[in-house]
Amino acid sequence: MPDERVAAAVASLYAAHRLLDPSAERVEIPFEGAPLVGNLRRPPGASRPPLVLLIPGLDSTKEEFFHWEAVFLSRGMATFSLDGPGQGESGYTTCIRHDYEVAVTAALDTLAGRGGFDPSRVGAAGVSLGGYYAPRAAAYHPMRLPPDIEVGLDAAATFRLVDPVFPFGVYAAVVEIDRTTGQVHVLRLVAVDDAGTIVNPLLAEQVIYDAEGQLLTVTFADYPMLRAHQVVDVTTEFLETPSPFNPLGIRHVEMPLVPEKMWHLVRGA
Repeated sequence: MPDERVAAAVASLYAAHRLLDPSAERVEIPFEGAPLVGNLRRPPGASRPPLVLLIPGLDSTKEEFFHWEAVFLSRGMATFSLDGPGQGESGYTTCIRHDYEVAVTAALDTLAGRGGFDPSRVGAAGVSLGGYYAPRAAAYHPMRLPPDIEVGLDAAATFRLVDPVFPFGVYAAVVEIDRTTGQVHVLRLVAVDDAGTIVNPLLAEQVIYDAEGQLLTVTFADYPMLRAHQVVDVTTEFLETPSPFNPLGIRHVEMPLVPEKMWHLVRGA
């Protein structure tokens, strides 16, 4: 059974609900002899909103999701934060398990009987281990999959690149040199890359590898952070000319020899 601290945490959340969202409901779900527990919240003024199932991770709980729930509620979606098997309040009577879709099915069946949301529009989002549970729950729920989608997460495919792909890029740097001391100040750096279709700009802008393919931007111990007086005006732009040689139209991002070019500029000044 939950100890006094857990009971106090749960009671505190429901006390907050009574003040901040009186419509919030505690829902207990029959599950293999021991109930699972979740919190159901609905957006104001919506009779049949879509529902988002919020799934914790290995050591997170439904009580942590109050502000995350507000993100969906403000967009007209109902939320159900679930302490599944081995999680939070439910973890005192159940064990964690890989087949989380069993718990999701039990939860949705229970919620469908209560009404107040559109059961044909249900999504799932998870944090940490819940990020695995969420797609698994969708993939193994045949009644809620499109008719042309097979149940499960298994997939196999083969792709062969018919020709190599090459990126294109231009980098320009503006530097200022103190002729008395020889100190170099980088005033501005402009980087323009054409890497084909940009699937994730953050990966293109912030990930650097060495010649052997090892990631260099792992920690600030390996990739030092600039000090305040060293920060320059950096402008990055991407052109997107899709490659015809792969389904995504992507290329890789080439890293020009910017330091070497700066050195030549300095020597020629």
